[in-house]
Amino acid sequence: MKNKEFWLVVVIGLVIVLSLVSSPRVASEYSTFEDYEFARWAVDKSYTYGTYCELKSSAAKSNDFDT
Repeated sequence: MKNKEFWLVVVIGLVIVLSLVSSPRVASEYSTFEDYEFARWAVDKSYTYGTYCELKSSAAKSNDFDT
């Protein structure tokens, strides 16, 4: 019984060590130019949406619904 437990601990230890040593490396932040363009578009749209939300919130606080 102790022999099986020993080998189980050894195997689990090897799996942990190998997973830490052989972690994949990322070549760049974006894989293609299209990914970069999409990320840039998403950031621009989220900024625009945030600006609109702030303007709506400001107008609602001042009861200026025409704005």
